Amino acid sequence: MNKLMALFLVLIVLVSSTTMFYLLFFSSNAEMERRIRHYFEISSSNRVTPETIHSNILDKLPKGSSIDAIYAFLDKRNIGKDSLSSCSPTQINNKNNDITCIIQLDLKMINLDISRISYDIIFDIDLDGRLRDVEVNEILTTP
Repeated sequence: MNKLMALFLVLIVLVSSTTMFYLLFFSSNAEMERRIRHYFEISSSNRVTPETIHSNILDKLPKGSSIDAIYAFLDKRNIGKDSLSSCSPTQINNKNNDITCIIQLDLKMINLDISRISYDIIFDIDLDGRLRDVEVNEILTTP
């Protein structure tokens, strides 16, 4: 019985360590979560969801903020400047109406995830050049 118990414990340790190794080094979703936490200062006690991203952005960049404040917010976090994110203004009638940022998964990672997560973040700008709201969309893709 002791040999069976020892074998069972070894099996649990192997499965646990393999899972931990995978999540730390081969999961693009875990890597994405780490980057999102860094970009938007989301604490480890909160889940990363479109809602938490939205509320953390608005905590640091309230509605009514200027376009310059939005770009300063993005620059401070290196969003749109690193190789895994991009930001661009969208113009309608020659006026900036929003800024769209895409935070994409790292395609260089070995990836065993069935679904992969990226984020589309839209800073909705009113005609006076002020932040009206932020829209956060989670984009799931499959290989």
